[in-house]
Amino acid sequence: MLSKSDVENKLHEIKPVLVDKFLPQITKFYHQLSLEYGYTVLPDERVIVTLGYQYVNSPGKLNDAIELLEMNVKSYPASFIVYAIPGDAYVKRNEKNKAITMYKKAVELNPKDEDTKRKLKSLE
Repeated sequence: MLSKSDVENKLHEIKPVLVDKFLPQITKFYHQLSLEYGYTVLPDERVIVTLGYQYVNSPGKLNDAIELLEMNVKSYPASFIVYAIPGDAYVKRNEKNKAITMYKKAVELNPKDEDTKRKLKSLE
């Protein structure tokens, strides 16, 4: 099993590419790790959420943020937060229907998330 320190050490190898065109590099990096270790290694959910949220709030990075956050949706479909944050990104990109879809899924997975419920209600 891949240890957290192994992943952190490997992440140092890709940090420079996180600034620009990060998604293909991240995808390639984790694919290579999976081949090396013989099982699927996914990017850490929290790291991707954090990076994605930072990009949502960075000028000119909204499309990159959405691409990154959508990758997290595919990797962690049972996690409410991976739907809530892309919902915020879609609101910023004025894609109301996509935001509603994301917020609804987040609320379905975590009915106690009052913040996402409030955001959803404001769009409907």
